[in-house]
Amino acid sequence: DQKPATPVIVSGDMTDEWLDGFLTMNGTIDAQRPAASAMLKNIHDPIAAASIVENGKMVACGLGVLERGHVGLYDIYVDASCRRKGLGRCICSSILSEAKKKGAEHAYLQVVKGNVHAKHLYTTLGYEDFYTYWFRAKNVTGTQNEIS
Repeated sequence: DQKPATPVIVSGDMTDEWLDGFLTMNGTIDAQRPAASAMLKNIHDPIAAASIVENGKMVACGLGVLERGHVGLYDIYVDASCRRKGLGRCICSSILSEAKKKGAEHAYLQVVKGNVHAKHLYTTLGYEDFYTYWFRAKNVTGTQNEIS
């Protein structure tokens, strides 16, 4: 894996600039941005907000949330045009390093079952499957739909 041309920026604060790039990368539509921003800003545990910005555009990002000696890795995104360059690994490693400085001894993450590229990255970082889960949603007609 090659190192990014621009270093990973890790902050203990969720800046408006980071949040805007993060919401853009995860595909949050304009109508949902206020609610998504409020939800993220409501995280009261220490965080590590990581990003890689190239030519003024966020090309990779992720969020680490620290709680009781653990860090959870959330929403690791890499722009489609920048994949397979080691940026996801750099984001994860930077979050883990920052979390360790803040006292985290354990780490966890969640990944969608079919995301084989992310699962490969996480396996090379030492993660292994622990358990599976699924979401259930109920529509207005009363039938259940499973989402995994």
